[in-house]
Amino acid sequence: MAFFVLKGLAGILACAAFMFLYWYGGSEQYRLTGVPVLNYHQVNDQYHTSLTMTTPDFDTQMKYLHDNGYHTITPAQLKAYLTEDAPLPDSRHAYLDDGYIDNYVHAWPILKNMI
Repeated sequence: MAFFVLKGLAGILACAAFMFLYWYGGSEQYRLTGVPVLNYHQVNDQYHTSLTMTTPDFDTQMKYLHDNGYHTITPAQLKAYLTEDAPLPDSRHAYLDDGYIDNYVHAWPILKNMI
């Protein structure tokens, strides 16, 4: 049993180290490029994991960003900014990865109201 506990703790420490390095590297990239990105994986009220945000929480965050002058950009705009020095709006924010159906069912109606 102690072996499994130690193995579990080692796994947790490895994950924590990876997350620290990932976020530290991401913050370094932010200082270099000046493009903040919020990445959302799943938005729903049924399945709750560490990668899931509830619809009301997502709505609250999007309203805050909208009301405080943040704007979205497309991947093409980001590429042009990084490779061609193309201008961007003053603020930018969210990225939904993986294309789960809940992005369309729960997140899109909220985002559509922000346009």
